[in-house]
Amino acid sequence: SSLSSMTVFTFNLTNGAVAQPSPFFTLSASGVRFSAAAYSVSKDPSALSDTAGVYGSSMGAMFGGATRDAEILRIQAPAFRTRSVWQDVSWPGASNTIRIMLMANIDLSQGAIIMVSSLDYQDGSSGAPSGTIALGGPDASSFSSAPSAPNSTGTWDDVAKVLTLYVQSGLLAGATYSFSFGLVNPRCGQPASPVCVRARGIAVGCASNVVIPRRAMDPAADIHAPLLVQSPSINFASLVHSTPFASALNQLTLTVQSSVPLNFGLLAPMLTLSGLNGSSTPSTSALAVGAVNGTWSRETGTLVFPISSQTQQGVNYTYIFTLRNSACNQAPPTVSVQLSNLCFQLRAVAPVPFVACNLNGTSPLEVVGAPCGQAGSSALFTQKVIGQSTPYPGCENQITLSFTVNVPLPAVASVVVVDFADSVAMDVSLLNDNAVLGDLYSGTFFGSTSVIGLNIADGGFNCTCPGSKNALVFTPAAGDGGSGAAGTYSLVNGVVTSWTITSGGSGYLVPPVVSLSGTVCTRAASLTPLMSYGSASTGYGQWNANTRTLSLRPAVDLVPCTSYTVSITVTNPVALPGGATSVSVLQEAQAVTIAATGVPIPSTEMAYSAQWLRSDLVGVSAAQGDHRPMRVQAPRFLVKTIAQTSPFPGADNTLTVTFATNVAVSAGARIAVSNLVGAMGTVATRTDLTLTSGSAFISELSSSSYGTWYDCEKALVMFAQANLNCNGGSYSFSFAVKNPVTPQPCAPVRINVTGITGSAGYGAGLQAQLTDAASTRSAWLPTPSAGVLMDHDMATVLSGVQGA
Repeated sequence: SSLSSMTVFTFNLTNGAVAQPSPFFTLSASGVRFSAAAYSVSKDPSALSDTAGVYGSSMGAMFGGATRDAEILRIQAPAFRTRSVWQDVSWPGASNTIRIMLMANIDLSQGAIIMVSSLDYQDGSSGAPSGTIALGGPDASSFSSAPSAPNSTGTWDDVAKVLTLYVQSGLLAGATYSFSFGLVNPRCGQPASPVCVRARGIAVGCASNVVIPRRAMDPAADIHAPLLVQSPSINFASLVHSTPFASALNQLTLTVQSSVPLNFGLLAPMLTLSGLNGSSTPSTSALAVGAVNGTWSRETGTLVFPISSQTQQGVNYTYIFTLRNSACNQAPPTVSVQLSNLCFQLRAVAPVPFVACNLNGTSPLEVVGAPCGQAGSSALFTQKVIGQSTPYPGCENQITLSFTVNVPLPAVASVVVVDFADSVAMDVSLLNDNAVLGDLYSGTFFGSTSVIGLNIADGGFNCTCPGSKNALVFTPAAGDGGSGAAGTYSLVNGVVTSWTITSGGSGYLVPPVVSLSGTVCTRAASLTPLMSYGSASTGYGQWNANTRTLSLRPAVDLVPCTSYTVSITVTNPVALPGGATSVSVLQEAQAVTIAATGVPIPSTEMAYSAQWLRSDLVGVSAAQGDHRPMRVQAPRFLVKTIAQTSPFPGADNTLTVTFATNVAVSAGARIAVSNLVGAMGTVATRTDLTLTSGSAFISELSSSSYGTWYDCEKALVMFAQANLNCNGGSYSFSFAVKNPVTPQPCAPVRINVTGITGSAGYGAGLQAQLTDAASTRSAWLPTPSAGVLMDHDMATVLSGVQGA
């Protein structure tokens, strides 16, 4: 070229495979040496643009250029410029797919080796068997597990947790390659693994073992980070059973919710229930739990079964199995649940209360029945409540009881016995020795009217009797009121072989003595006593007035878990031989027990219920215990008021008396209004006075709607014509007197009722008095202080009376 002219030329070099800065170089030509200024070279510090097909490989080696990359022969270190990793599934023990995307800044020659490492399993579990592992993804065919191995494979080292790949046909710099492989996730929760990638054995120019140094890969966020495993936990577990009764087959329902899916992929966890103690089911390896079999150990109280189908996280799943309950009473065990094959923590199972046969809620495998180590039935009353309708003395009182049993009680052979305290005064209206039953199940029971207990005390006979039929003679036991039973018996070769009850009889408290009457007979050895029942007449219960017991014999089998309610009507006492318990209570309630025979149920105290207590009665409440059977209030006035029509001296004055009592005022009881100081009824003493609205009363002289005036005593006396009502209702009557002519303050009027008789039964000879402590109870006429001070009717306005 000519002097001072610009010559431009280019030439190609292959960059080395080792990183280096731009070197210093000189320029010379055929021995001509240039000055330093002449050959100084400007090093462009800018970044090169990516021009595919012009520079470097066919993919363009200048991708992602950086500052000073334009400096001559400046060479970057070999690296994976893109190295992304993520996963599909974060559940423990699940089949997972690990996905990788790589892009190198250097061509990777065929045979180069890529290693993906630090795929950590903190719990030491296996990700996949060591050896060849299949690859997936769009570029899987670019790799193999060995130089001569099939495409789309790699080599997995399960000990070191490293994936090794051989480049099959060369990878171009700047090109993105994606592939995937499958692993089973760790069984325990863990953070994401710090996955790394490197390459070696890359041939570049003269260099044959160029490496790409190990670098951490870029993980995806949150649950897609590689080998991030969510910690498994049991969010919820509960257990409920179907029966609390001894020796019963008990269906148990377990409900479980986990924080992760179960049986997701290859790993099927085993569920273990522990603490199921006390069951009588023998150990077995084939206890049905839904559609699968579990292994049951009676000795350890443990049930193990597989989760056979895939579940979802946060969803409740139920598993049902059946065990037989303990043969005797048992407290509820503490049950725990755990899932094996995964890192679940042991969790207590919440017991769900189950209500059966009116029992309070029972927990799983809690058993109610006879105590362990004692003979007896596991039968019991699961409900046993009793209450009354009224505590008013002398009134008819409906005693209602409701009970439930946990086992069948067979008809006829069983007896339910309700036992009131012997000292309780109560009068039961009887038909022979049977009380009429009321309420829903009255027709389910019968008493003694058709039940004959045969005690063949005279034994059999050796007879030469001409006939085959002979009479049965029933003789009541001492003190027994039974009567009317009759029958016949048959003899074969002088031995009683059968008998027939031709008349049912009634009223037997204890089995009667039965004699055999024949002709030309002599007694032989006693026969075994036998029991026979006639046809049941339902709607009755047998009442024993001496022991205060009510016996209910089922006419049909009593069904478990059914509430049977019956009632009897009694008459409350009006007085007791020893007097009232307190000023307000005549008789306090005492414990009532219930038991059963035939199917033995031990005697147990009944609970009190206020549901049958009448709400319309004045001065009655459950709060003061009035609902408890045979609690009887002391006789008292509920209302006792008196009013007048005129306050003027010497004037005609109509006095109105209103009274109400809590006692059944019987016909013939005497009501006396006394202390009518200054009143002038009539000059004659013991004279009838007309009672307005007093039709319920009769005078001493037997005049209806009249009272007898005692002028000297200033008292009005009358008698109840019939039994007054027993609901606390008021009675009013009026009578006319003349006021005194001299002024006086209001009179301290008193009222009393005497001669109140009880019912025909218990306490019939006793009488109640409605008086105060100062009363003379035996006096026919009241003294001035006899009776209860009356209340003045302050609400009555004397309209039309001047100055009143």
